[in-house]
Amino acid sequence: MAPTSCSLNNCIICHELLLEEQACCLSCGHVFHSPCIRIWMKGKRKCPICQKGVTVQGIRKLYFTREEGECQCSTAIVRGQKLEIERLKRLLSGSKIQNEMLGKQIDACDTEKRRLMDQLQRKETEIAKMTNKMCVIM
Repeated sequence: MAPTSCSLNNCIICHELLLEEQACCLSCGHVFHSPCIRIWMKGKRKCPICQKGVTVQGIRKLYFTREEGECQCSTAIVRGQKLEIERLKRLLSGSKIQNEMLGKQIDACDTEKRRLMDQLQRKETEIAKMTNKMCVIM
């Protein structure tokens, strides 16, 4: 069976799921989102994959023939991926908050370390002075 909208292919430019509504190909045969390749071609006139020279006129919209039920498959995949994206966004947000809190803890530990190092330096200086006094007395 030929690949359909149910296959999980991503646009190489934006790295998002390549849905057939926006699918197009270049004369070299590589497939992208139509908006992505049009923006790409404003700056470059080469295929992002094979570097073959291409023109805007060479962009062709793709039309897929699907069997009944495949649309439901595609919709379910997209819905599942959107839910996964939301879950990952929440996870990332929680990780950013945790990272910020840990950064503050590190700063507090660094401050405490500097304070203790200063205190140690003063004590070592005090001990050295006392040792010198003892040597002079003896």
